[in-house]
Amino acid sequence: MVPASSLSEIIDNVTSLNLEPTTAAAVLGAVLTPLLRDSASELPQPRAGRPRSKLRKAPPPQPERKKRRATPSSDGRERARAALAANPNATLM
Repeated sequence: MVPASSLSEIIDNVTSLNLEPTTAAAVLGAVLTPLLRDSASELPQPRAGRPRSKLRKAPPPQPERKKRRATPSSDGRERARAALAANPNATLM
């Protein structure tokens, strides 16, 4: 730990520089952080690297299911044949 007299001297020297508040805070943080650390305190060990999340692959597309239709009945065809046989010169309109 840093003695109080040294700490107040560091702060006085930084304040005498008339820095902007954000700059003064950054300087004090950079200077005081290593001094305030106790060598016996246990600091968390930094990780070797940032774990990367696994990319999720899109599921394969499902095959489209075809709708089953009922078997065509021949009723309509029979009626159309009968109508054409009865009137062969008829038009659709």
